[in-house]
Amino acid sequence: MQIAAVFAELELSRLRERTKAVLDQKRANGYLPGTLTYGWDAEATGEVSAKGTKLRRVKPNASEQRQLGRMFHLRARGRSWYAIAKALNAAGVRTKQGHAWAGGTVRKLLNSRTFQDWRA
Repeated sequence: MQIAAVFAELELSRLRERTKAVLDQKRANGYLPGTLTYGWDAEATGEVSAKGTKLRRVKPNASEQRQLGRMFHLRARGRSWYAIAKALNAAGVRTKQGHAWAGGTVRKLLNSRTFQDWRA
């Protein structure tokens, strides 16, 4: 029984590595690796993956990226996640889905790998 668990854990680790490698390759080639995040838009490429999924290329959304910069600078000046969300809502800025901002949403966005890669 323990041997089976060890092999299952090994296979899970290998699956994570393969998934990460595919997502990294998509990001490196400018393709959308998952759901669209705030600050970027996606445009159809006309290409289709081996699995039949329509591929979309990521392109910057200038107005959303200005807001990302604003969020980053507010956080760098010591503002709380909640205070940043409150400032965005007061300015009439909405999320990609058209909702009001929440502190947790701002935190998740600024800590996301997509945002970290953009800041680099």
